[in-house]
Amino acid sequence: MKQKQHYLLLFLGLMISFVSCTDNYEEGIKNYTENEYENALTYLKQVEKSDENYSKAQSKITEIDSTLRQMEIDKSQRDSTAKAEQSKRYFKAIVEKEKKELEDLKSQLNREIESIKTFDGSPYRNEVSSIQLEIALFATWAKIIRDAETNPNKEINKLGLSFKRKVVGVQKSEFPKLRKNYSEILKQKLWEENIEVKAKGSGYTTLEFEGGIFANNKNKQDTQQTLSEILNLLRFKRINYKWYEYDDEYTYYTLKTGQDHDLVDL
Repeated sequence: MKQKQHYLLLFLGLMISFVSCTDNYEEGIKNYTENEYENALTYLKQVEKSDENYSKAQSKITEIDSTLRQMEIDKSQRDSTAKAEQSKRYFKAIVEKEKKELEDLKSQLNREIESIKTFDGSPYRNEVSSIQLEIALFATWAKIIRDAETNPNKEINKLGLSFKRKVVGVQKSEFPKLRKNYSEILKQKLWEENIEVKAKGSGYTTLEFEGGIFANNKNKQDTQQTLSEILNLLRFKRINYKWYEYDDEYTYYTLKTGQDHDLVDL
């Protein structure tokens, strides 16, 4: 009885082993047909040498390995092609952007050159804020000119030079007028304080204050400090402080400011 049980167990073991090996091969082939190559390899590599399907399993493993290598090569080529196309689109976008910026700058320069021909500075008068606005406009023009000067395009360089000549002409005409107008604004504001204000010299580059308040040196320093920014913006060269008309020992400040034809840099 025990001997029969032994043979039965041995038979069942062999059957399980046979079924297991068969299952590994069949599962491998099933996964292969479904293009699940990694899973197919897992099953096929478990087919033992004693299995009748071992040789076929090994052959299929070699085939799958070759297929996977080819897929990797194909993927690498696709990635390379995709990167090349991406780079091509990127550089094309840069070229298009530079082309548009060039056309925009060219159009802007042509518009500015045309409009400056009829420039009228009179609206920028009688208020300190208005005077500052005109100087800010000069600074905007200067930036456009510098962008044109540093541009690699020769046509832009030429337009920039043409615009610069016109801007310089406007500045040489406008700065003296702005300085004179500024002195008149101060004169009206300080009249109640018994302070006389006048712009003097060629191009009105000297601004002179006269009043008893300037017998005190601190008042001179405070006034100079308070007005320092606008005085430099307007490119005054000298500021006089007298406490009466015939004061021969008056105090003055010399300012190192640009020439009227120099482009404005705020």
